[in-house]
Amino acid sequence: MNVCLYHGEKTPYPHSTDLFECFSDPDLAREYGFKPFYLIDLTILSDEEIDRQGKAALMEYLLKHCRNMELFRNIKKLATFLRDLEDDFYLQNVLYYLGEACGNQGDAHEFFELLSQELPEEKEAIMTFGQQLRQEGRQQGRQEGLEQGLEQGIQKERFAIAKSLLVKNFEPAMIVELTGLSLSAILQIKKEIQH
Repeated sequence: MNVCLYHGEKTPYPHSTDLFECFSDPDLAREYGFKPFYLIDLTILSDEEIDRQGKAALMEYLLKHCRNMELFRNIKKLATFLRDLEDDFYLQNVLYYLGEACGNQGDAHEFFELLSQELPEEKEAIMTFGQQLRQEGRQQGRQEGLEQGLEQGIQKERFAIAKSLLVKNFEPAMIVELTGLSLSAILQIKKEIQH
């Protein structure tokens, strides 16, 4: 039996469960392909129904609520799921997924702080993961700062070259081609030189 676990933005599931409808020759596809899948549409399952799914409940809950702030509002429920985990590897994967689901770094840090308060027994693992996110955020910030500084340096160099070429009476159109600066920027530099 084929299964499709859906947690998309559109609800309910907006497509056919018959994959053969995607083929230009459905009869040929039926002959060689597989049968319609069984659909589990998380967007219409209640949290109570998800609770009854055993070990799959945590994953289904995360998938259902990952796009909105429901995870923040229902952190106690999430903590209950996480308390029942017996596998540290699974916990690490859940924490990674939560870090990605929270969106920006600030939300993730706040989320992990709240989660560690709900799960003091897992505080070390949660905060270690939160520290890794902070470190990644710092590294990303440094990289972005380096790239921004490099771009500013390149731009400054372009303006210096344009100024030098204008002093040597190069045509503005030629300077645009050589430096990549806009014609209006070249004309502004020319105006500054003349004054």
